[in-house]
Amino acid sequence: MKTEVKKVNSNTSELIVTIELENAKKDYQKVFNKVKTRLEIPGFRKGKVPTAYIEKHYEQYIKEDYFESYAQNYYKEAIEIAKVNPIAAAEIKEVKWNTGEDAVFTYQFQHFPDDFEPIYKDLEVAYKEPVYDYDNQINESLKQIQDSFSEYIPFDESMTIQNDDKVTLENKSDEPIPTKAKNENLNDIIIGKNILGDDFNEKAIGKKINDTFEATVENNVENTDETEVYTFNFFVTDAFRKQLPEINDDLAKANDYESLDDMKTKIRESFEQEHKRVIENELNRAIVEAVAKANPMELPDEYFINSARYMFEKTYQANTEGIDNETLLKFGKMFTESQTIFDLVMEKVKKNENIQISDEDKDEYIKELVKDQNQTVEEYKENFKTFIEGDNFIDQVLHKKVVDLVKSTMKIVEPKENSETVEEETKETE
Repeated sequence: MKTEVKKVNSNTSELIVTIELENAKKDYQKVFNKVKTRLEIPGFRKGKVPTAYIEKHYEQYIKEDYFESYAQNYYKEAIEIAKVNPIAAAEIKEVKWNTGEDAVFTYQFQHFPDDFEPIYKDLEVAYKEPVYDYDNQINESLKQIQDSFSEYIPFDESMTIQNDDKVTLENKSDEPIPTKAKNENLNDIIIGKNILGDDFNEKAIGKKINDTFEATVENNVENTDETEVYTFNFFVTDAFRKQLPEINDDLAKANDYESLDDMKTKIRESFEQEHKRVIENELNRAIVEAVAKANPMELPDEYFINSARYMFEKTYQANTEGIDNETLLKFGKMFTESQTIFDLVMEKVKKNENIQISDEDKDEYIKELVKDQNQTVEEYKENFKTFIEGDNFIDQVLHKKVVDLVKSTMKIVEPKENSETVEEETKETE
């Protein structure tokens, strides 16, 4: 087999595959023999039709069967020999073969551009680091901890119902309540949670145990936009008030902290680590956009269509049969175009810069992996020895080194806020 690649444009090429006459004849003969064994012609026994008769009357049919049977096999072998990377199924453009000559199969396939010079130095990266209100986040976290240690204390006779109180009710009306609460026997209703609606919450406020009150309850009619309103008489059989513990050293120690100050410090450290990851991810995303903007290139539509179809079907389990290619193309570009360009540029940079990976580079990368884990670099090497010795680990280290190269010369600039563009992008995303 001989192969030749001819470029049609930046992302389309032809793969010309020549099958030597001897091999072509062998494969053709296999198809010919299959046809001969099943061919039924009046006047001849099945499988006994003379070869000359078949060649005269069925040669073109058998040649087409041969082309169809072997085209895919030849293609798979040829792309390995030619070292090309199609991104979608190839189209057979032409097949030439006379039984006394070599067979020539011409395929057309799409691929990513590879004839560009990457732009990756001195980039302006539009990014603004978010500001976090740590004091407010710590207070909210303390409230959640406080709430998790709360208890409900039974009412005494003088207490009146307030928001967040838990009540047990009895429906004194003849009709059942047409809401999900009817299946709960009206036990453990939290006032203010709108289980039975706003009117119920308002009427319940200020009541005591053994009080009766009238309130309306709204019910959404299933599969419609209609709402039904009912009036019921409720009897308060029991009530409980949430009692929150003090936010102090005792609460901290109950959560395995040394003191309240220690708890606040540890909570802040947790938020700082979380925000550091968010900031790093957002900055990396901004770098991807900057690289893509600096390296505009036409990518094959088929790639984006297939990417969108895969995303819908595999990620969201959505059927794409009713989605036209234009819509799939739009979604595919929206979600994968910048990242794809970025990846192509990074691959070019790796080759152009001839970047090598040292043992120090590996150790530095492992330090990043273990910084939030309770293990040392040496422990990680021992626990993940197979991963570290594999190609995937090397690719990750190499990728990080290339990205660091981009970061070393980039300039962070204030993002330009264009209200019309933001509005258009929002509508498109929706």
